[in-house]
Amino acid sequence: MNWLRKTFMALAGAASIALVISVATPRTARAVTAILVQMTNTLANPGVTQDITTMNAQNVELHCSNVVFLCYQVLADGSTSTAAYTTPFGSALVITSVDILPNPPGPQSFPVFASLWENASTGPNARETWVIQTDTSTLLQFPTSGIVLGSPTVQVAPVFKALFSNGSNTGLQSYTANLHGYLTSN
Repeated sequence: MNWLRKTFMALAGAASIALVISVATPRTARAVTAILVQMTNTLANPGVTQDITTMNAQNVELHCSNVVFLCYQVLADGSTSTAAYTTPFGSALVITSVDILPNPPGPQSFPVFASLWENASTGPNARETWVIQTDTSTLLQFPTSGIVLGSPTVQVAPVFKALFSNGSNTGLQSYTANLHGYLTSN
């Protein structure tokens, strides 16, 4: 019992000393510590505490037409840009979902191959191809890793194409795709 009392007294004494030191520490010392923390989180080197995919400035929505093949950025007001979208230098585009919207006259006899390409200075590169139904909308999601287009050193323009398995696109001109994703510098 005596041993337990001595241990308790030692712990109580240590807690009392810690309390006295924290109260006796000048406020200026705490302010200096706070300034040091703030200085390491500058505008040039911010400490990101939010998932990059939820930051509005990084989100990208593109509307792609099978007639023109090119993709145009959907602006905040719902309109589309007038110039074809190209990834900004220093960023890669990560596609997290694709909405393929057909508008054919009806079911066709051939399957449709919808393709996502990246057009870079080194030439076009097929990234993904999906076999889809001809008369229904298709939603594809890639929440874990996404489809990375380009890199911080290579700018690319996303391209969407839809063709029948026989190579024809007759009747598929009204196919469109909406690409959703975000920009990253990694």
